[in-house]
Amino acid sequence: MEKNLGFYHLEGDSLLTVEMRRKISEDEPFMLEEFSAYIRSIIAQVYLLKKSYSKIVISQGLFLQQHRDLIANAFPDDELNFFQINASEGVLDARVQARFDRGESKVTPGYAKMIAEIFEKMGAAYQIDNSQDHNDAHLLLQLRSIRKGW
Repeated sequence: MEKNLGFYHLEGDSLLTVEMRRKISEDEPFMLEEFSAYIRSIIAQVYLLKKSYSKIVISQGLFLQQHRDLIANAFPDDELNFFQINASEGVLDARVQARFDRGESKVTPGYAKMIAEIFEKMGAAYQIDNSQDHNDAHLLLQLRSIRKGW
């Protein structure tokens, strides 16, 4: 989205605290308040970025509706869209394992399964299918079909 649609990309994981990174590496769950504080740090970062960028995309798994609501309520006057990226369990497992094996992520398949169990379905989110090995062009085509004018 950054390259093709002119959005600034904020990788949510870049704002994880040292303690949160430790917990991920040890397959330990986050406490609710810990994750809520993390979401507030993402909001603070977006406020800073809005001074320089008009279009911002955040990539981050928001598993609980209350965290989606925190972000939505922080930006009531902005156009805000949530996208749910869907993939089969097998595809997700393979991707998590590959990222872990390459050293790109500390998330193990076991940790990913643990956090997936708490995921609350998104009611008003746009749906993107990424259950195959879709390239960026295929994903951009889906985005553009959902959001005319992108």
